[in-house]
Amino acid sequence: MKFRIDKKTSEAISLAATVLFLLAVAVCAVWMPRICRGLIEAKGEMSPRFAVEESGRVLILVLGYLAVSFMAAAGAANLILLLRVRAGQVFTDKTVALIRLISWCCFPLAVIFGVLGVWFTVSIGVAFMAFFVGVCLRVVKNVIEEATAIKKENDLTV
Repeated sequence: MKFRIDKKTSEAISLAATVLFLLAVAVCAVWMPRICRGLIEAKGEMSPRFAVEESGRVLILVLGYLAVSFMAAAGAANLILLLRVRAGQVFTDKTVALIRLISWCCFPLAVIFGVLGVWFTVSIGVAFMAFFVGVCLRVVKNVIEEATAIKKENDLTV
């Protein structure tokens, strides 16, 4: 037996998840100094000989805000994309541009989390995941772009 969700429910779940993601990003933006301080303190407790210097603290905070910026841009583009899908506007140049934007947001995130790997080892894994998602989205973008071109061609011949 296959587990399947109907289209409307799937769209609603995707929209709800995207809105929750954007809310989480907003909370992170507001609480970023506390989040960074907590991570640095936890790191210091786990390995006291690898304490983070003041310049490192500032860099971690800046990288945190940069990451939140790219996440917010990707989340907003995802929300617009989902609304376009709901409206039946899938194979358009705007859809391709939105997928392209989301994919390009993944690559700076991969770099940011790669740099954060100097202090927090787990962020190296996050960097690889962000890079992989970016590559996957580039492939999806190419497929949608090709399908859009075919649709335009078919619309002209009919």
